[in-house]
Amino acid sequence: MVCFNVPGEGSYAHTEIFEGYQNGRPYFIGSNNVNPDGSQRISQGSAGYHIDAVFRYHG
Repeated sequence: MVCFNVPGEGSYAHTEIFEGYQNGRPYFIGSNNVNPDGSQRISQGSAGYHIDAVFRYHG
């Protein structure tokens, strides 16, 4: 789980799941406002926000 700092929204404003690397860049899965009407759906891609924190479950 990765938490991002979103400009205008602040620290820990957005979270996504780290999927892995693609062409040397980190790729994420998350719910984003990507539909034409601004509603959300699950999408994949690189994030353009500063990473605040990375959490990993170790049980």
